[in-house]
Amino acid sequence: MTATLYVIVDLEFPRVGYIRLDQIDSLLQAQRASMGAAQPAR
Repeated sequence: MTATLYVIVDLEFPRVGYIRLDQIDSLLQAQRASMGAAQPAR
């Protein structure tokens, strides 16, 4: 059960965990661009 929770939390925060999802940033940017005009990050 601990391993399952660790994997879930690790995938929830891809920038800080052991499992790295490097493509998540480009995926999120593409999704945001498809929703309309994106505002610059502050």
